[in-house]
Amino acid sequence: MTTPDIPLHEHLRRFARSRPDKPAYLWYGQAISYAELDAASDAFAARLASLGV
Repeated sequence: MTTPDIPLHEHLRRFARSRPDKPAYLWYGQAISYAELDAASDAFAARLASLGV
């Protein structure tokens, strides 16, 4: 099976929609869910855009 050529953030979004409460990773012993990671990613991208990056 091959993975479609889609950007990394789209893979994250798909996981966040299909399993929002599942842990994406652990940060200092605290689980961060896919939904939380997706929201943080969107906020970071918006901030970069507002800075003109």
